[in-house]
Amino acid sequence: MRTLAPLTLCLVLAPLPLVSFAHAMSSRQPAPELTGVACAVVAVDEAGKTVFQGRITAETAIQGSYAMEVQQTSGSLTASSKSSGSFSAGAGETVTVGRIALGTVTVNGGQETTFEAFMTITVGESSMECPMAAGDAA
Repeated sequence: MRTLAPLTLCLVLAPLPLVSFAHAMSSRQPAPELTGVACAVVAVDEAGKTVFQGRITAETAIQGSYAMEVQQTSGSLTASSKSSGSFSAGAGETVTVGRIALGTVTVNGGQETTFEAFMTITVGESSMECPMAAGDAA
């Protein structure tokens, strides 16, 4: 019976660090919402191509990163282009980030081409999704 006591004690104490770690991870706070920033993906026609760029406007000076993706679909075919990098904007400043230029695609008898654009900006530990600006290429 004496040889079982230390084994029993080990089995009882061994799960405690895992439980403590799991509790610490579950009580972690979500990242704060990014405020004081406006962003959008805009599309303009330039020499027969649709050019997508991100626009970020900051109320106060910020530095961060962006990731933008544009998907072009024609019929059952989809192409994707990505752009990412860092940016900095002064107080009240609007900066343009990324540049993805896509031409028209004619497949399957000239089916219509559609575009979808997505951009996420990150400042510190906070991120926000940026919509496609209303009225832009689609």
